[in-house]
Amino acid sequence: MRHIKLILIVIILVIVVSTLERLNNWLGYLALFIATVFIRKLEDKWLK
Repeated sequence: MRHIKLILIVIILVIVVSTLERLNNWLGYLALFIATVFIRKLEDKWLK
């Protein structure tokens, strides 16, 4: 189960990075920041 969640995080990061490259402005960095916060909240839930 842990490996599946790790793969999902990687997929999310790839999508965010590709979006960031397309926008190439502050919106991309904002999306990256939101994704990072979201992933950290998910990790906290999974660890508990």
